[in-house]
Amino acid sequence: MRQFIHIILIIGLLLVSLIETKGQKLNIFTDPPHCHHVLDRDQGLLYVIAKDSVKIIDIATFKIIDNIRVSNIPDCANLDGFDPVCLDKHIYLVNHSGGDIYLLDRETLVRIDHSSFQKEQLNCTTFTHDGKIFRYGGYGFWSFRNFFTYFDFTTREWEIVQPTGSTIFPQGSNSGTIVKIVGDDWYVFGGFTFNPALPVQLVKNEECWIFHWEKKAWEHLGKLKINIIPAINTAIEYENQLIWLSGPVSYVMDLQKNQVRTFNNPSPIQAIRNATIDWEYNNPDYFKGMFYFIGASNMDTKNCCLWKVKESDYLTYFVNEASIYSNDRMKILIVILWGICLVTLIFLFWMYKREKQKEKIWVDNGKLIFKLKEVELEELQYGLLQLFMIRKEMTTNDIMEYIKKDQLHYSQNTRIINKLVDALNFKFNLIMDSNLQLIQMQKSTIDKRIKAYVLQNEYFHPMRLTKSENEMKRVATRKGK
Repeated sequence: MRQFIHIILIIGLLLVSLIETKGQKLNIFTDPPHCHHVLDRDQGLLYVIAKDSVKIIDIATFKIIDNIRVSNIPDCANLDGFDPVCLDKHIYLVNHSGGDIYLLDRETLVRIDHSSFQKEQLNCTTFTHDGKIFRYGGYGFWSFRNFFTYFDFTTREWEIVQPTGSTIFPQGSNSGTIVKIVGDDWYVFGGFTFNPALPVQLVKNEECWIFHWEKKAWEHLGKLKINIIPAINTAIEYENQLIWLSGPVSYVMDLQKNQVRTFNNPSPIQAIRNATIDWEYNNPDYFKGMFYFIGASNMDTKNCCLWKVKESDYLTYFVNEASIYSNDRMKILIVILWGICLVTLIFLFWMYKREKQKEKIWVDNGKLIFKLKEVELEELQYGLLQLFMIRKEMTTNDIMEYIKKDQLHYSQNTRIINKLVDALNFKFNLIMDSNLQLIQMQKSTIDKRIKAYVLQNEYFHPMRLTKSENEMKRVATRKGK
């Protein structure tokens, strides 16, 4: 039994050693405090700020190169109330509750703003862009903010970014709102917002928006499809993408393509304690192919460490790929595509019918017209053809009633009918250059014992008749007399 326990312990130690080799760690503080950090990418220095101390870590050597104790912290017990930002190799501390800004000058904080202490953007998101310090969202006067402000280094005041090109606006949000800048587009999502149906209740902000900087206009992208929990999940700037870290899972988000790839986190990442009460676990860093996490390990809860993990070791266990947000654009696009297909089908059907119609004979004003050919019809032929186009079929008696000549015998009238039908068929063949018999003799559909003449109507355009059937008969009768 003891041997079995020893084997288990050895295997456990081997696994721990393997895990540790996957990611290097550097002890920063004992008895983990609540801390912030900011990376100076130009100099490759990481500033970790906790209580009244600032520790500077050289990323290249992965060593603490300086430990500064700040002597003149204003109006608070420690530095927890400030958001650190790096701008032009300088570290600035922005008051998390108000608008005052301090420059970190070694052991001294130098206030650089002229603004008054205003609680208008509590728990806002602070970031830098294009040589300026920006803030978005936050809480103030019973509402959440939905605008950007920036610090003007000339006037030393906070100014608002006027959304002059926008007619729609997002709901305000705070506490963990993410602002990801890609070129001219600022993507905004996450954090908390008010429940519109119950304004005193906080709910997750699941809407994704984009602010077009040059146009100063908002655009609604849609509703998030991934589960983002404010103040627990953390974001990593990953070049033009963003990694959203959520416990055992990381979401690599390409906001431009609306594409998210899901990865299971390796053991060193999962081993970092997710307890924001003890230490700040927000916004890990990515720098030159390495990820840097600050936190305490489940195996070593007494020390706050800096964890260093290779990109290839971190984004290893791919799970799936999906969309970041969904909206009605796809539905509208599908409807538009279906509409285009329907219109195309209707057009093609119309073209087909038109082509078919070109193969048909027009009967108009005593003429047969087929393509570019015309053939004149005699008056009796024209009238009989009109009757054929009115009726589905005509018997010998029907035609005889139309052309009947009382002075002639029945057999003579029959020969006239045959001659008239043959003449029409001849003119049909002449104009169509074919041997088709468009007037055929066949059994009547009314009485199979009777033979009838039938016109093949599919070869003719519908005819607009100018005279009624009775009028045509009377004309033919007068002609016979």
